[in-house]
Amino acid sequence: SPTGVGCIIVDASGQNRIIVVSGANGQVDRTDVDQAMPLLRQTRVVLLQFEIPMPVVEYAASMAREAGALVFLNPAPSAPASPRLLQLADFVVPNEVEAKSLTGLTITDFESSMTCVARLRELGARKAIITLGDRGCVCASDDGVWHEPALLVHAVDTTAAGDAFIGGLAAATVRGKPMADAVRYATCAAGLAVTRPGAQASLPSESEVRQAFREAYGQEP
Repeated sequence: SPTGVGCIIVDASGQNRIIVVSGANGQVDRTDVDQAMPLLRQTRVVLLQFEIPMPVVEYAASMAREAGALVFLNPAPSAPASPRLLQLADFVVPNEVEAKSLTGLTITDFESSMTCVARLRELGARKAIITLGDRGCVCASDDGVWHEPALLVHAVDTTAAGDAFIGGLAAATVRGKPMADAVRYATCAAGLAVTRPGAQASLPSESEVRQAFREAYGQEP
């Protein structure tokens, strides 16, 4: 099968549109997860998206939890998911469109975004974060529901902002940071990513994120 391809178009405001041709991604099955189990048993974080078949995503989440790893679910591209999959994830991190696919709720303002992120918890997510682009994100956990503003930056390309966010979130969480601090670290990672063109090329280094965190919040990350 051909390698999966994502074709990205960026408009003048830095917003992107992505067309995905799944190719070999659509051929991933449970056997591939089983073959990866020796690696899963050694890892601390498993990050899953919806770019492989949904039954395999759910199976991988189940096997990751059995192996003792934290499961981060980024439900992209947008698609409905079973309550079981949400219950298997330690963190569920959709954007506004993806959150609607999971909950059936439309986000129109901060109040509706708070309702939507709380609904994700009701559906079984242990911790939920809905990213809102330049409006930051809303978060829900056992500690309550809150809004975290975005960094004030000039965005040139939003491609990979979500990837930077969830990568930063996972990196901070695995270092033992509480959720509020991990969300801020993720916010810094995403904020830096949108100031640069490209996808992988826009992702910041750890030292860059740590420096942005100090400047934004006046403390060590």
